[in-house]
Amino acid sequence: MNTKQKILETALVLFNQESINQVTTNHIAATLGISPGNLYYHYRNKEDIIRALFNDFDQRTEAIFVLPEDRLPNLSDLESLIEANFEIQWQYRFLFRDLLGLLRRDPELEMTYRQHRQRGFEGNRELIRIFAANGVIAPIKDDNDLDVLTRLIWLVSDFWISSLELGGEPITQKTFQLGVALLRRIAQ
Repeated sequence: MNTKQKILETALVLFNQESINQVTTNHIAATLGISPGNLYYHYRNKEDIIRALFNDFDQRTEAIFVLPEDRLPNLSDLESLIEANFEIQWQYRFLFRDLLGLLRRDPELEMTYRQHRQRGFEGNRELIRIFAANGVIAPIKDDNDLDVLTRLIWLVSDFWISSLELGGEPITQKTFQLGVALLRRIAQ
């Protein structure tokens, strides 16, 4: 593995363990055992690292939202999508824990997130439509119901970590699984 990838992996671990505000590029370099100059050779600043991690997250998210082409989708496919989505969010949980602050500090990341969000909304709408048409979830009455369900799923998905923190609950694999259960319930 090259230094650039090691920087991202180390930053991801540190960001997930601590607050973004507590982790500096010097902290990342020291943890990796490289000089700050070596880190800056690959990434100009912490924002570059965060953007690179967000892009990795975005690509991994895009890759999971694929339905089988050789058969109709079923409940197992829906549950697999929910599980996979939350698994990726668990791996990049710092993004969701600190999302609003990150977006306010970095207009470039905000633009990238908004594009991700728009694609996600469109993709979720289509998935919901497909699952409803195939009887996996309750039928959707009209576009308004489709929009409401899409927004509800997006809210639970993107803001589950914030909800846990605001409620004083720890962010653990167990509490994270409550979000998975909630999305399953919503989708029924």
